[in-house]
Amino acid sequence: MRYLIAILCTVVFTAGCISDGAKLRKAAYASFGAYVVAEETAADVVRDKTVPADVVIKIQKVVKVAAPIAEAMYHDLTRFAQLQDEIKGIEDAGGVATDVRMAQLSAAFQALQDTYAQSGEAIAALVEL
Repeated sequence: MRYLIAILCTVVFTAGCISDGAKLRKAAYASFGAYVVAEETAADVVRDKTVPADVVIKIQKVVKVAAPIAEAMYHDLTRFAQLQDEIKGIEDAGGVATDVRMAQLSAAFQALQDTYAQSGEAIAALVEL
């Protein structure tokens, strides 16, 4: 279990600025996966009647901070991935993406970079807890 937590922390702590879309997409999926695993584990711990109330409260506070940030990152991730896949499909079919689509992709990339960087600390706190 500690090995899994160490891996998840490593994934989450790589929340620096990633300039490559494919790398950012992969890192964001991994970070969100770490959040999901940690959140499910936290939910199991909170439901355990033998866990002291102060521990439950601490977990609930950390989840309350991490959840909206992780969900915002996932929203930005799905938007970026959809645009990236759409543009790749256009190019694979021999077409050229419009300037509007490319601008949307650029904006989605920036939004994902921002929420990915913001989510790192909150997700890491949940994983660590």
